[in-house]
Amino acid sequence: MSALEAFFSDRSLIDAIHSPGNRLIMVIGGVDSGKTTLVESIVRTLLGSCDLGVADLDVGQSHIGPP
Repeated sequence: MSALEAFFSDRSLIDAIHSPGNRLIMVIGGVDSGKTTLVESIVRTLLGSCDLGVADLDVGQSHIGPP
């Protein structure tokens, strides 16, 4: 099982992400550690269930959009 699969198999994390009280999710980590992949997966999970926006502030390796 990949780390991403493990993340999404943890029901308590998914419930916390969907909780209306959680208005901000910040993802931090080392270079090439999978932050963008994780954020893209979270966005796919939340699409259609709430309003959301993504700010990619990685100046050196922006993949989602301009920093």
